[in-house]
Amino acid sequence: MRSSAGEARDLEFRLLGQVEVLANGVPVPLGGAGVRRLLALLVLEANQVVGRARIADVLWEDEPPSTARTIIQGYVSKLRKLLSAHAPGDRVEIITRSSGYQLRVDHDLVDLRRATALIDRARGLPPAGRAELLAEALRLWRGPVLGGVKAGRLEHVVYELEELRLVALEDRIAADLELGRHADLVVELSGLLARHPFRERMVSQLVLALYRSGRRATALSTFQDFTARLADELGIDPGPQLRALHERVVRDDPSLHWAPAVTEQGGAVPRRPAQLPPSPAGFTGREREIAALDALLVGRDERPSPVIATVVGAAGVGKSALAVTWSRLVAPEFPDGQLFAGLHGFDPEHPAAEPTQVLRRFLIALGVAPEAVPIEEDERVALYRSLLAGRRMLVLLDDARDSEQVRPLLPGDSGSLVLVTSRRRLGGLAVSVGASVLTLDTLPESEAVRIIEAAAGERAAREAVSLRVLAQLCGGLPLALRIVAARLAVHPDRSAADLVAELSDERDRLAALDTDDDEISVRGVFDVSYRHLSEQAAMLFRLTGLVPGREVTPSSMAAMAGIEPSAARRGLRSLAAAHLIAEQRPDRFVMHDLLRLHGREKARTDMTERERASARHQLVLFYLATADLARRSIRPAGDELSFPAQPGHRLPEVDTPAKALEWFDAELGNLIELQRGLLEDGHDTEAWVLPRLMLNFLSARCLVDEWITMHRRALPATDRLADQHAEVTTRIGLTVALARANRHAEALEQAMAARTAAKALGSARDIGTTTANVGMVLMELARYPDALSYVDEALRLAEECGDTLNQASCTLNLGFIKKALGDIDSAVDLLREGIELSRRTGDRETLALGLVWLGDARIELGDGDAAQRLFGEALEIAEHIGVPIEQARARRGLGDVALANGDPVTATAEWSRALELFERLGLAEVETVRGRLAALSGQGKPA
Repeated sequence: MRSSAGEARDLEFRLLGQVEVLANGVPVPLGGAGVRRLLALLVLEANQVVGRARIADVLWEDEPPSTARTIIQGYVSKLRKLLSAHAPGDRVEIITRSSGYQLRVDHDLVDLRRATALIDRARGLPPAGRAELLAEALRLWRGPVLGGVKAGRLEHVVYELEELRLVALEDRIAADLELGRHADLVVELSGLLARHPFRERMVSQLVLALYRSGRRATALSTFQDFTARLADELGIDPGPQLRALHERVVRDDPSLHWAPAVTEQGGAVPRRPAQLPPSPAGFTGREREIAALDALLVGRDERPSPVIATVVGAAGVGKSALAVTWSRLVAPEFPDGQLFAGLHGFDPEHPAAEPTQVLRRFLIALGVAPEAVPIEEDERVALYRSLLAGRRMLVLLDDARDSEQVRPLLPGDSGSLVLVTSRRRLGGLAVSVGASVLTLDTLPESEAVRIIEAAAGERAAREAVSLRVLAQLCGGLPLALRIVAARLAVHPDRSAADLVAELSDERDRLAALDTDDDEISVRGVFDVSYRHLSEQAAMLFRLTGLVPGREVTPSSMAAMAGIEPSAARRGLRSLAAAHLIAEQRPDRFVMHDLLRLHGREKARTDMTERERASARHQLVLFYLATADLARRSIRPAGDELSFPAQPGHRLPEVDTPAKALEWFDAELGNLIELQRGLLEDGHDTEAWVLPRLMLNFLSARCLVDEWITMHRRALPATDRLADQHAEVTTRIGLTVALARANRHAEALEQAMAARTAAKALGSARDIGTTTANVGMVLMELARYPDALSYVDEALRLAEECGDTLNQASCTLNLGFIKKALGDIDSAVDLLREGIELSRRTGDRETLALGLVWLGDARIELGDGDAAQRLFGEALEIAEHIGVPIEQARARRGLGDVALANGDPVTATAEWSRALELFERLGLAEVETVRGRLAALSGQGKPA
């Protein structure tokens, strides 16, 4: 294997085709799929630390095994052996870092790095040199990228690298057109368009090649065929550049004829332009972002190409203010001048700027006489890059529409820096020219408050609380903060509290942040972003306004919209690309409060009441079905409620305890807000059912505050429905929550009320469950004789009506009570029986509790070995199903066994872990464990 310079390359990493490692030109066996995928990830991120969590996500996506860390270490060990065998010395090595692993490798040994370096070197060269380097780069692609590796989480990389190849191919064809090779290109372009029928630049190149080959009629029919295909399949028209080329072909424009390139620079008289706008008033904060931009200046003179950076973010987040402020700060670093262009990508008053017009202004600013500015865009680009070659210039491009608008305005030589702002991600620039991306988020509260305090002046100290609330209501959005600050400054007689009252009503908040100028109105700038969305993305944006919480997923949005989750995912990522929503983690999208309100407005104005009601109803059905499915994965349902998935709904995978708990964890905020919305809209049945479906989750996670709140909200709904069964069910859940919160007096009151309602209803099953709850509360109050009576009765009722779940719980409770009353032998028999019943019902949470109680009994009988096995099994079950309260109890028991065996070190370790869990859960058992630890350290008596 030889590099372009001709030296031998003893080792080569290849990603642009089959994933391979070549040693002296011979493929090295890599082993299994996991090793191959890990190698691909490390090579893609060569010389960067790749975190273990990132590695696990790429290897196993959402289902990493419990031994993931060990498996990763094994894979790394295999790769190290492979590399040491074929790359002696230290040119290639995998380094272990605290957070992950780093493949240290010369970029020259990686085909992807060589390809991007060749593409970078080609920029700004004359067409012959450009065509040669780009052709050499393209030869490095040997087939589909990452071949032999399941893409999974790396799917976006595959897409980006294919896009890089196609852009490089189009650039090479452009260079060949400049060299007059149009006849040869006709065949090549025809074949390419058969595989990529919607590459508009290729269509333009084919039209031009046909025209220059004397085939004007074919050129025109090619345009017409493409126009028809766009209309039929995508419902859109060709872009302005292709339409302009067509018009020039129609009128047989002489400037389209090929002529050899000239080398003059248009008689340019060098100038030092200084076009930066003035720094915005009131700019504050953003120290982290300014530091990130400052880092762009480090080592830029050693780079082979210009530094390209993008500042992207939502409308009103302060991109332009940051870019202009920083550009003025570093202007002295660019002594040859600063160019500025507003590209109007999202300007409601002006059409987006055409690159060819911006180039004309730049060339004149650089000293080219107006009459000497070339007509063709390609010639303007070439002259522009020639003039910037060897100069240290800063180019600020504000409000870009997309990457294509920016690409012709990029210099071709090192020394210059280009800073671009946009509401879109401009991923094409990151892929094709290696642009760094700085995503601007809203301001932290401290910086937001400073903006408002500056406007408040002397009253800032006495109205500090109101000013902080104002900052929160603005959501840290700089545009909203500036509007509020201006209102405070213009009306010094009006208190900040008045403004807080005006903004607190969500229905009027956007109106309160309006101004006469759309460019400085929150609603106005959001409207512009909304109008640039595709039809489906706009529909999804409207639907986000109907979601009660702040987070959405492809599955929930698909249910609302009546589309596939994959289509919803694409639409949501389009919204994320436009910074109207943020993908905080895979498939979970979060809305800024003000954008959520804007989505709600658009739903109100652009959807009918029937459409809104239908979408909300589908969302409720989606949540009820998923919650029902998920709760059954945690433990048996224990009731007759059932909510199957609706036709067309694709529910998330919640078929294991871990997946079910993870779904509930992620959706908790949405579910709480969903119940609130159901109650406000009068949907009382769904409002009481929802917390019941969440009961297994709330119990497993011991979320007593949410548990109590949701059940207390549901009780009035059951009254309005006059549904006694709903009342009983809700009071049962509330009883257990209050008992878990150590509010036993309230718990007993609810248990008695539930039992009375159950007796009025006449349901033996409900009477049994409520009677068991009374016994449970009395048991926790240590009123054991009273508890025994109720639990005995509950057990008899459970056996009579075949309620095995309640039968298992009552049997275990009887065992606990018997132990407390000193009847240890009866206790052991009952606990064993309850454990067997729990195994049969599949109620693993109750099973874990029973094992802990039986372990306590075994310790009392002096059988430490049996106790240790029981506590160990309980811990294993509790960890598997994700129930921290039983994990804590099992560890407390393991500590008890260790102390009984004369091992205080292990006892301390287990009790400390138990204490941490009990403290996090806020349970009364924390005092028991603290007492044990204190006694062990000589600070108190054993508990």
